[in-house]
Amino acid sequence: MSPPYDDADRIDLAFKLARTALAASTAADPVTVFDRSPLTMAALADAEVAHRVVQVVLGELEDLPRDDRDVLLDTLAAWSTHNGSASETAVHLYCHPNTVRYRLRRLEERTGRSLTKPRAVAELVLALEAYTTAAQS
Repeated sequence: MSPPYDDADRIDLAFKLARTALAASTAADPVTVFDRSPLTMAALADAEVAHRVVQVVLGELEDLPRDDRDVLLDTLAAWSTHNGSASETAVHLYCHPNTVRYRLRRLEERTGRSLTKPRAVAELVLALEAYTTAAQS
């Protein structure tokens, strides 16, 4: 769903935002509201741009075995949704906090992006959203 608009002149924008939200919907969550997940919506707004973002930000993970790459990306996803806390992430992933820290260091080394720099974190999470939504479609 798009955000509500009172102005009929904004119908094109409302339609575009609703189509973007629709692309983010899944069988588990068939109704997606555009304003609830700005990162996902940004990742889906243009498929070609999203693909390029994934290549630029996560490209160095491509030569890893798929299982290894998935572990690093799953760890990043959990870390980003658990307040950037290795302890909370470890509880969620059923592993030790040092395992989380090790995985995140590997991700930093591979991508060249530090998880202590807000812009780098934003790039990683945006690329992760684009990667995840592309994998689901």
